Amino acid sequence: MVDFQNDFCSPAACGDSPVTNTHNAQAAQRANAFARHAAGLGAHVVYTRQVLDMGRLTERQRRWERPDGLCAAGSWGAELFVPPVPGSSVVVKYRFDCWQSPEFTGFLDGHDIDGLVICGVEL
Repeated sequence: MVDFQNDFCSPAACGDSPVTNTHNAQAAQRANAFARHAAGLGAHVVYTRQVLDMGRLTERQRRWERPDGLCAAGSWGAELFVPPVPGSSVVVKYRFDCWQSPEFTGFLDGHDIDGLVICGVEL
């Protein structure tokens, strides 16, 4: 479950502007229902959270980011929009690509993962 966070999915993220992410909110709810069902069948569900933390980025990566950007560390926007299903794991990543996240790849290495079903609104 990739980046189902307030900045991407919550209509409140649009502020006073027209709401443009209703499809993301609906997709997040459907994906979480799928995750709940999959967990009931024995799958382990993993949520990734994009967190913008300038201190964790390389100098080159910092050139392209603003400290108050999407999913900034400690912000409401970085929080998950959907509640994680019971028994799931939440893994933080500091770039959009979860394959560049040592936390994510370490999770895969540390568990007996046979395959992945990937869901997201910003994929």
